[in-house]
Amino acid sequence: FIQQAGRAVAKSLRRGVLVVLESTTYPGTTEEVLRPILETSGLRAGRDFALAYSPERIDPGRELDHIAKTPRIVGGLTKGDGELAARFYRSFIHEVELVSTRSATSISRS
Repeated sequence: FIQQAGRAVAKSLRRGVLVVLESTTYPGTTEEVLRPILETSGLRAGRDFALAYSPERIDPGRELDHIAKTPRIVGGLTKGDGELAARFYRSFIHEVELVSTRSATSISRS
């Protein structure tokens, strides 16, 4: 599913866009799977568009109002990508923890 979604996004990807992989997928998916697919657009992650990751935190069966109250961890391919993603999530999530790019790699690989 991530590959299919990535190909669809790559077709309409534009400079300055933020792409966030929010998933329970295996560690490393953002950089190893999604990034190369998105870069088939001719744009480069971390330079032309921002690429970030946030582990999925949806709790099936609960009311959706819990989303704003559930803390988020966000990391980006670059420091700027992570900061942009954190600003995005802070617009509707009460508590967002931005991790360093090194930590984000650990999150996606652990």
